[in-house]
Amino acid sequence: MAKTNREIPNALMLIMNDLSRRDMRIGQMFDNLFCYIRSKGTDPFYVENDKLVEWFLEYLNESGINPFRPDE
Repeated sequence: MAKTNREIPNALMLIMNDLSRRDMRIGQMFDNLFCYIRSKGTDPFYVENDKLVEWFLEYLNESGINPFRPDE
């Protein structure tokens, strides 16, 4: 069985850096994301990195935030 990758995904770092430039704090980002994950019936502390990024992008999309487009 392959060992799970515990490195922080680059996509997550890029998104968080962009959101911090928009005045969102790291704690606020994770609280929002963890509430979103819990609403799906999952404990956020047992989510693998790839699923975490997927749900983070999904949450941002549903919130109307596009971290890949400069703030206008």
